[in-house]
Amino acid sequence: MSKAKVSQTSLEGVDGEDIRQALGELAMRGNFFARKTAELLKNRDYLFSLSRGKVIRAIRKESLAGDLEIQTVYAWLCLLGLFVERDLEKAFALAQESYAKNNLEAAYLLGVCHANGFGTPSDSRKASLYLEEAIKGGVTDADLFLAVIMVSAPDLKPEDGFALLNAAAERGDSFAMCLLFSLFESGLIGNFIDEDGAVLWLEKAAATEFPEAVISLARVYYDGDLVDKNYVKAYKTYSKALKFKAYDGEIHYALGKMNQYGNGIPVNKELAKMYLKQSADKTYSPGMFDYGLLLYENNEKFGDEETGLKYILRAGERGNETARRFFGRALANDDSISKNHRLYPWVLLVNRDENDDPDDLYVLGCLYENGVSVNKNIMKAFSIFLDSANAGNRIAMYKVAFTYLYSNEIEIDMDLHNYWLKKAADANYPLAQYKLAFLYLKRSTLFSEQLKKVETYLTMACDNNFPKAFGMLSFLYITKTLKSPSAKKVLSVINRGIELEDDSCYACLGKMYLEGRGVKKSVEQGLNYLDLAKRKGSLLSYYFLSERYDETGESPPPEDEENFEILSDKEVIFNNEYHGDYEEKFKSSMLNVSSDSIKVTFIPAEMKK
Repeated sequence: MSKAKVSQTSLEGVDGEDIRQALGELAMRGNFFARKTAELLKNRDYLFSLSRGKVIRAIRKESLAGDLEIQTVYAWLCLLGLFVERDLEKAFALAQESYAKNNLEAAYLLGVCHANGFGTPSDSRKASLYLEEAIKGGVTDADLFLAVIMVSAPDLKPEDGFALLNAAAERGDSFAMCLLFSLFESGLIGNFIDEDGAVLWLEKAAATEFPEAVISLARVYYDGDLVDKNYVKAYKTYSKALKFKAYDGEIHYALGKMNQYGNGIPVNKELAKMYLKQSADKTYSPGMFDYGLLLYENNEKFGDEETGLKYILRAGERGNETARRFFGRALANDDSISKNHRLYPWVLLVNRDENDDPDDLYVLGCLYENGVSVNKNIMKAFSIFLDSANAGNRIAMYKVAFTYLYSNEIEIDMDLHNYWLKKAADANYPLAQYKLAFLYLKRSTLFSEQLKKVETYLTMACDNNFPKAFGMLSFLYITKTLKSPSAKKVLSVINRGIELEDDSCYACLGKMYLEGRGVKKSVEQGLNYLDLAKRKGSLLSYYFLSERYDETGESPPPEDEENFEILSDKEVIFNNEYHGDYEEKFKSSMLNVSSDSIKVTFIPAEMKK
């Protein structure tokens, strides 16, 4: 017989919460079993005035005394493993005993046990019989659970299961509405309802403030899988969900990332820091990692590297593989991190003989490249990077590409450099996309079609929030190297780059003011932005100021005269951008790993392949 696959939140290991709160939070997440247990206990307030240990003892005592309702509660707790040792056989036996005394609540529990193989072999037909009996006896949620079994089991009638759920949803049952969406998303009821219908039920459930529905709707808006991506709606929906404490870590994490990257709202790094810290303090593993990363990479503004590494360590200790690998990369690339750090044993697990994971191989290559805990060996590092690249690690692809261009140990090979650089760019590595754009730009004098590729790869790098791509794309539009879109579009690229703190975008904004493109012409404002960009070290500022001096006949300051002479040539700027080293400025991309390590519903692009 087919086993009904009903996903339920694990309750094992719940600690530090009273029973009512634990049940309430899990019921809020749409957990069938916790919902039922909480319902059976709703008229037993006296139990919750006792300490947790006394509550369990009282439940056991009243169960043995023949209180059938409490006996069913005890069976549910054994099934859940909530504050008692999980014992599926005992849960099934207690349910059988209570059912023999005509307790129809126990019929529901027996249906659950037979559906999932809890304490007895899985049998969807027996499960459906018990649940039908519970439904006739008016047991709440029995119809919904039966419907889930029916759409999950091929030996039953999925269309009848859908009809049950649809009828409950039509009656206004928020849980049923949410289940319709969840089952559609799982691919179980696609024959009976389309995307629009599933999302409509989810929106109706969310309108009733059913917690699981509100959170699911926020994810839908953010991911754009079933509806058009809408960050504004996602942000509003997540904000609305802040009242649901069961989701604290996830919600604060989502709001933090959206503030950090300006998804649906302007970039606000202070709010990003606040929300990510709240997520981290709720022990939400992605939140701990990203808050630690924020501190580690922005230590002058937000804290210090050591504090950041502590949060990353905590995430790693909770099993977050991304955090573990990040530390390995940081250790391999940053001499200031102690090799005796207690996270270091994780790096030692990266053993080439035992682990052929492409991300772990990349870490191992970094260790040999930098001589960390092993003798420095560039040739061996290159060999390992090549293995990692061939296995799919996009950062290793980039490493291999530039080893073929710069290494003293490996013969320079431009064809292989170009091949691996394009592989890394097509694997969605932003730094490679940026460099590849300049490779095509250098060829564009011979092949005009190369300019389309320049724009394509710079746009891809922008989509991945690589800061310098915004300044260079704006520069190419302004200088008409690329066919310029509307002034409004160019300004949007510039402003996004400024949000991401790219210095060159200030130079481009200055040029827009000098020419009055998309903004009211203002020479004073334009020169102020160009001067700001120059002080920040932007090469583009010299190019635009050089044009200005040529137009007005003015001379550059004596101390800058040589820079203006060199940087008035676009070719010099392009070569500098192609050969420049931006790994440190884009450390997060160099150190992050593939999308498989963390679910990326709320993770930014540099975490993804």
